[in-house]
Amino acid sequence: QPLCDIHEELADTNQLRKLTRRVISATRHDNTKIKKLRFDHWARRKLRKRSQAFFRAEPSDLEDLDSLHEFRLRGKDLRYAVELLSAAFPARLREELYPVIKQLQDHLGTINDHAVASERFRRWRKECNKRQQRKRFQIQRNREQEALDEAIWEFARWWTARRSKWIQKRFRSLANGHS
Repeated sequence: QPLCDIHEELADTNQLRKLTRRVISATRHDNTKIKKLRFDHWARRKLRKRSQAFFRAEPSDLEDLDSLHEFRLRGKDLRYAVELLSAAFPARLREELYPVIKQLQDHLGTINDHAVASERFRRWRKECNKRQQRKRFQIQRNREQEALDEAIWEFARWWTARRSKWIQKRFRSLANGHS
């Protein structure tokens, strides 16, 4: 019903006809630049953009949870780009690089989960009026904080400068059209 209502409103105000003409007009233009653009060139440009944003977001301080979260988001963007664009690249993108990005997402997701849980227990403890419950919330927060510290330590052991440079070099090579 909501779609029918919108259709009636657009048809009544003649907006539907105007929008339709604009869409048809835009698709009729002889835009040779668009016609000449190859998917593999476009895909390389998109992969380059996403991978550069990813590496720019790489945190220098692994204790900075906001930076880790931003890195996680850029990693998610890169992962989706790899999933969508992999047909334009050699198999090593999917076989070599994708698993590393997925593993990075898993590590950063675990860190994020513990950070959110720790913060939630801290807030609940602060809002609670009963001493016994506050004590339980503090115990849970301490556990989450320990798990967070462990997850950050594990990530730091896994995401080394060497691994970062290795993956950055491979993404650069693929984005520049080298096999």
